[in-house]
Formats: sequence, C-alpha cells, structure tokens
Amino acid sequence: MMSDRDIFTISAVVFFIGISLLVAAKFISPPYVPLRKINSALIGKTVTTSGTVKYVYSRNGVYFITLENESRMTVVFFRKVYAPKGRAVSVVGKVNKYRGSIELIGEKINI
Repeated sequence: MMSDRDIFTISAVVFFIGISLLVAAKFISPPYVPLRKINSALIGKTVTTSGTVKYVYSRNGVYFITLENESRMTVVFFRKVYAPKGRAVSVVGKVNKYRGSIELIGEKINI
C-alpha cells in the first residue's frame, strides 16, 4: 500500500511534467507548408504558411485576407486583424474546405 507521501510525490512529479509539456507546446510551431502545397489532404491540420497580402476586407466582423505566393489562398479570421496590403506575412491556421475551396481559418498572423 502506498503512503500519502508517496502519492503526493508521484502527483507532484506528474504535475511538473504536465506543466513543462504545456509550456514547451506553446513554443512549438505547426509545420511550414508553402501556399501552393496546401490541399485537401491537409484539411483539419494546423499549418504555418506565408505570402504577400493581396486583399483585405471584412464583413460582419469576419476578416478575409487573400495571400499570394506562387498561388493564392484566403485566410479567414473571426476577429479583427491588422494585415497591410502588399506586406509579407506568415500565418498559422487550420486548413478548411468551404464551398469547394480550400482556405485557412487563421489563428495567428505575423507581419
């Protein structure tokens, strides 16, 4: 039978391992995938990509950014984002298919 001290020690070790993994996960970026290689095989996966901001518009609080870099793709943000037209940006987002087109649901943008 385990003593209270043994259970506490095991719990403390598991707690610190879990916290360490959470902190480390914050600094691990999703894999980089060039725009031209983002396709339906990646639906549901989170990726990092980059391109030049071609168009930016919003409708009902949803922001749409068209990126261009050997191909074009729309990145959709459900929050306000700053993306100046003509600037190179990198984006982290989840690959999605909407009305037959592949797009990214943006999570993060870096200018």
